[in-house]
Amino acid sequence: MWISEYIDLLASLIVGITFLFSGVVKLNDPRGFAYKIEEYLHLFASRLATHLRLLIPYTVILSVSIATLEAVLGVALLVHWQRFWTLSALLSLTFFFTCLTLYTATSKRVASCGCFGDALALTPWQSFAKSSVLLVLLIGLYWQEKGERASPNDYYWLAFTLLCSLGMGRRTLRHLPWQDFLPYKIGSDLSQLVRPHLPLRYMYTVKKEGQTIETEHYPQAPGCKLISTRLLNPEDVPTAMHFSIWQGVKDRTQDLLTGCKLLIIAQNSTPIAPRSLQKLHILIRQIQNQKRVQPVLVASSNHGQEVAATLTLPLYTANPLLLRTMLRAPLGLFFLQEGTVVNKFHLNDLRQAQNTLKQLGWSC
Repeated sequence: MWISEYIDLLASLIVGITFLFSGVVKLNDPRGFAYKIEEYLHLFASRLATHLRLLIPYTVILSVSIATLEAVLGVALLVHWQRFWTLSALLSLTFFFTCLTLYTATSKRVASCGCFGDALALTPWQSFAKSSVLLVLLIGLYWQEKGERASPNDYYWLAFTLLCSLGMGRRTLRHLPWQDFLPYKIGSDLSQLVRPHLPLRYMYTVKKEGQTIETEHYPQAPGCKLISTRLLNPEDVPTAMHFSIWQGVKDRTQDLLTGCKLLIIAQNSTPIAPRSLQKLHILIRQIQNQKRVQPVLVASSNHGQEVAATLTLPLYTANPLLLRTMLRAPLGLFFLQEGTVVNKFHLNDLRQAQNTLKQLGWSC
C-alpha cells in the first residue's frame, strides 16, 4: 500500500511543480507568451477557422489568464485541494496541450511551443513528449482518486497564489520581466552575438551532367545546377543573427555597435500620449547637451515618422520580431555602449532611466 501512496505522491509533485513552474515563468514575461499565443492564432486562423483572428487583440489577457490558471492548478494539486475537480481541470488542459503540440510538431509551422517561455525553449516534439508524460501521470492520479475533502487552509493557499499571480502579471506588463532570458539582456555584447561561433559550413547538392553530387564547396563550375543547400553546423549560428537595423535603405547595424547609443524603441502604431512625449523630449535634450550619446528612434515601420519629427530624432527601422525580442515593452529605452547592452527600461520607469543616465555620465 505504501508503494502506491509513494507513487501517487511523486506523480502529484511532478505534475504540480511542472504546472506551477510553467505558470510562473509565463507570468515573468506575459507579453512574450502573448506573442506566442498570437502566433498560434494566426496559424489556426489560416488553416482552421478565420474568426480566431478576433482574439488577437486580447492575447495579453489570455496570456495572464492561462499562466495564472496553470499556477493555481499546480498549487491546488500540491495541497490536495478538491482533488477530483483539480485533476479533471488538469486532465482537460493537458489533453488540449498534447493535441496542440502534436499538431504543431507535425505541421512544422512553429519552432517553439512556449510551454516554459524563453527560460527553457522546447521543440514541438519535446513539448509533445512532456505533455504526453504529464497526461499519463494525470490519468493514473485520476484513476486512484478517492474524493478527498479540502481543508480550510487550502483555500488560503489558492487565494494567495491567485493574488500573487495576478500581481506578478500586472507588474511585469507595466515594467519589464524580473528575469530576462532573451539574447538582448543587460550585459550582452551584441558585437559578439552577431558573429557565428565558428565559420558556418554548408553542404551543396548539385546536378552536373545528369549526376547529383554533394559538395562543401560552392559550385561555380559551368554546367552545375544548384538544387539545395544544407547547413552542417546549425549550433554555430549567431545568437543574434537577425539583429539588423536600417535608416531608409542604409544598414546602420554596425554604427549602433560603436559609441554610446540610446535607442527609443516604439513597437506599434498606437499614438504616444503627449505627456510621455514631453518626458522623452526633456530626456533627449539633457542627453544632447552632453554631446556624448546619440539618441535615435527605432520603430517597426515608417509609422514612427511623426514621433521622430516631434522628438527631432533620426528614424531607424527594424523587424517587429527583433524589437519584441530586444525589449518587452510597447515603448521603452535601450542603452548601448560599444555594442554592449548597458540597461533597458519600460517608459513607465523613466525616472530610473534618468538616474541611470546620470550615473553613466550620459546626461547633465
